[in-house]
Amino acid sequence: MKIKFLSVAQPVNSDELVTNFTASVEKDNDFGYEAYTFVEPSQGVSNRIEFNENEINIFAGATTLKLRMNEWILNVFNIQATPNSPVSNFDIWTYLTDFNVSRDNQIDVIEFKYILTTKQEDLDSKVGDYKITLTISK
Repeated sequence: MKIKFLSVAQPVNSDELVTNFTASVEKDNDFGYEAYTFVEPSQGVSNRIEFNENEINIFAGATTLKLRMNEWILNVFNIQATPNSPVSNFDIWTYLTDFNVSRDNQIDVIEFKYILTTKQEDLDSKVGDYKITLTISK
């Protein structure tokens, strides 16, 4: 199977960022989630996107984002500037605004939109708006 990955990010006060690639993908069903695992080709980083009817989890290398439909979800990142420096925590809040799956005999299309902020329910602290489209060729 192949995945066509399209990410359109609109960071606050910055130009739109588009990431677009095609890669081999593996599909599985684990613990109530439909999951797709693939390697992002420019960085060679393993990615896994898993979802059920209300929730999406995105694993990209050491980064994880949890998204839930119409709910603010706290995602805590541990950041260490150098191997000897202390670890700092960085909070990011996610809010899933749209989520749609369409299927036919040849292609599955998974589309979702979400917001990132640095404070819960505070659009003044918005990092950006994001739209992901996954087109899976069977």
